Amino acid sequence: MSIQGSLPWIYTPKNKHGAFHLYWNTFLSYATNTLKANQSKLQIILNETHHIIQWILWKHHFSPIDTSNALEWLTIPAYCVIPQTDFINRLPNELLTKIFSHVLHSDSSSPKDRFCRQIMRRISSGSSPTTPIVLTHVCQFWRDTVHNTPTLWSTIKVVCPVMTDVEYVSFLLDMTGDCPLTLELEQYMTPDPASLHIAQLFVSKASRWKNVTFTLFGYVQEAFSSMRPGDVGALESYRVRVHSWDMNRLETFFQVLHSSPVLHTVDWGKSLDASMPEDVSWSRLVEITLHLMDLSQSTMSTLSKCESLKTLRMRRIRRSYEPVSSPVIFSHLTRLICDRPDNFEIIFNAFTLPMLSELEITDRKALTLGDAKALTDFIDRSGCDVTTFSIDGRSLELFPQLREHLTKVITLNILSNITSANDFRRLMKEPGEIDVLPSLRNLILHNCYLEDGTLADVIWSRRKELLSVQVCMEAEKAPRDCLTLGWLEQDGTLVSIHEPVASHSTFYFLANNKIRGSDMVPMVYFPDADELW
Repeated sequence: MSIQGSLPWIYTPKNKHGAFHLYWNTFLSYATNTLKANQSKLQIILNETHHIIQWILWKHHFSPIDTSNALEWLTIPAYCVIPQTDFINRLPNELLTKIFSHVLHSDSSSPKDRFCRQIMRRISSGSSPTTPIVLTHVCQFWRDTVHNTPTLWSTIKVVCPVMTDVEYVSFLLDMTGDCPLTLELEQYMTPDPASLHIAQLFVSKASRWKNVTFTLFGYVQEAFSSMRPGDVGALESYRVRVHSWDMNRLETFFQVLHSSPVLHTVDWGKSLDASMPEDVSWSRLVEITLHLMDLSQSTMSTLSKCESLKTLRMRRIRRSYEPVSSPVIFSHLTRLICDRPDNFEIIFNAFTLPMLSELEITDRKALTLGDAKALTDFIDRSGCDVTTFSIDGRSLELFPQLREHLTKVITLNILSNITSANDFRRLMKEPGEIDVLPSLRNLILHNCYLEDGTLADVIWSRRKELLSVQVCMEAEKAPRDCLTLGWLEQDGTLVSIHEPVASHSTFYFLANNKIRGSDMVPMVYFPDADELW
């Protein structure tokens, strides 16, 4: 078809030379109207052209990443995150290694881990079920990234090893390059030549120790005999349980640990016969755990040297024949954990903590009225605002007496079995009545054995304030509670339901069924693991 035939109205008849004259104004008006009529189709063409140009110039690697909900994702354990879109291979190596580090080294523990330890691997990267080896099996790109990033291999946890594990641990140490190490070795059998060899491997890297956790019998003490003060210059924290060691070697070993100029966290269990060591730079410590010690004036005098102390854990603390004469002020301590002391009154009367924000008191039985009075006097004297409060379920009956001192509590953690519906209903928010926890936003319940519907009534009364609810219960026996929790989750509350936790300390292994000859290791019940170490 000719131009004249298709657009006859914008051309004039032929002139004497046989040519057509074009009226440009008419043509432009027609073109504009055509573009407007086909604007959506043209936009699609432009978008596709843009994508093609991006692909040609290799610009899609630098597309912006949506980080609007990054903080929310950081509150979720790494192993629970289910990717919605497979964009991870588009990330630069720096971001990819950050993600891998979070997956490998983040805390993946659940409420049951408070009393129950389930060991599924003899060698791991901590509480995460993922190991660097697993990541290398995904694809060549991941394999190259993991092999070229020593920090991803720097956490090595070994529990009850066998001789075939020695070579594997040696390989893992080689992969760490020169980066600081987080090491854990737990030995529960003796003699144990595998633990001895692995201890020797760990000692050979002592200059790179950053955080160490050891549970050791006397069989492996020879591996540490060559260590001298100054060998662990990068050590920042330790948790050590030793048993049946020669006294001289024991003292030398702790002198080595305490010689680190950057040490800030210590936990020697019962290794030092309930005595406070004299070779510690107390002024640098920010976290201390004490086991089965007498709360005496001399103990408090030593603790008073800890000018930077922020966390103090006290387990099975005993009343001393040398009582504390007056409360000691710790100006920077923000977290206090008291587990089964002779009584809580001796604890509360010994401290003044103006910056305290997190308080945990557990005794597996209800607080006495004397303990409650000492607690309120302690809070009044300190002038602190407790925002995280952990307590036994049996002590809920005392909440009316504690009400005026719990107004700032944001997170409530009930640690033991909850069996009394009347006591638990004290947490209900009812119109016209005083709210015992007006600031409550997060509720954590261990072993809720209440009649179905009791939990539902309490959390529904607080549905407008609660941000998160975590409960351990037998879900199949509580359909109404589960239904109410589901409604809260739909309204935006973070809800998690777990199986009931052990009522006593439990420690056991699971066999790997893929390994020929692998048998289930018998379950070992520890009535109190801390009493053993």
